Amino acid sequence: MKSNARRAQNAAFLITLLVGIAPLLTGCASRTPRAPAKAAPPPTGEVKAPPAKHPLDLVGKVNGRGWYLPWYTRDPKKPNGPPIPVLIAEAETGEITKHNDNPEIVMRHVHARIYQKGVHSANVEAAKIRANQLERTVFASGGCTVTSLLNPTDTVLTADRITWDTENTRFVAEGHAHVERRPRDGGTPITQSGGKIVYDTEKNTVTVL
Repeated sequence: MKSNARRAQNAAFLITLLVGIAPLLTGCASRTPRAPAKAAPPPTGEVKAPPAKHPLDLVGKVNGRGWYLPWYTRDPKKPNGPPIPVLIAEAETGEITKHNDNPEIVMRHVHARIYQKGVHSANVEAAKIRANQLERTVFASGGCTVTSLLNPTDTVLTADRITWDTENTRFVAEGHAHVERRPRDGGTPITQSGGKIVYDTEKNTVTVL
């Protein structure tokens, strides 16, 4: 059952990955529609070239500007149920690279929405975000900010690098890590700093290491 659920989740990731990069694969050229050119019939005896492969089937990478990535998964208990949002990101530039059937996406100058059990739980800003299908982990670097919207609504975590495993609710911040939490009664904000901070949005706990 677990392997079937994992395959369903991976399939959902790849489908949304393809949906997210669709504008990239067509948006790098001019947006002005052009009439398709009529191909001249091949000379007698000439063999037609095989159809072009999909970019994901090619070795190398695809890049461009104006990225939009909606990442969804499936509930293992309801594999045929509606997709559940995990992350929806927009970026100025990005690229996708295929390594051994494991597509990896890299986006730069990113604004993203993080979801917890289908609920928008945090906003993320980062200079760079990397994610791939197998690890199911989001790696943010180059200066990152996570703003919680749930527990409470104004906890702000910043660091040089932040890692988020999409299968749990913990953010791991490293390098000049700093967290600020405002009491719900509106009192003085509580700040903590350290080389590494673990913030669990579901348990509403902060651990400075």
